[in-house]
Amino acid sequence: MNKILLVEDDAQMVRLYTAKLDKEGFEVEVAKNGIEGLDKALNGNIDLILLDIMMPEMDGEEMLKKLKQSEIGQKIPVIILTNMTYLQDSKTKELANEYVLKAGTNVDDIIIKIKEHIKNNE
Repeated sequence: MNKILLVEDDAQMVRLYTAKLDKEGFEVEVAKNGIEGLDKALNGNIDLILLDIMMPEMDGEEMLKKLKQSEIGQKIPVIILTNMTYLQDSKTKELANEYVLKAGTNVDDIIIKIKEHIKNNE
């Protein structure tokens, strides 16, 4: 069973994605900020990270930069899920495997992307 780390502080988004990922057969680990997310990513045998950007304590940009500085973190595919359009041309986007705007994106489309990245990373 593939393990997905969902780093998201919005409870409604966590419920939505957790329910859908569970239904698709993924094991889901949740972190509510970048500090918790970084710790779980580096110590939790994670297959893919869904990463929000706007979060308390440590935002997704900082978490992603720190994650990619480690050997373990370099191997974990990251899909950024955000409504922050300014990131589309940033270095943060370059560190991620995929950049998806939450608005207008169907959860089923995200599931397809997750499966593609996991398959490509095997």
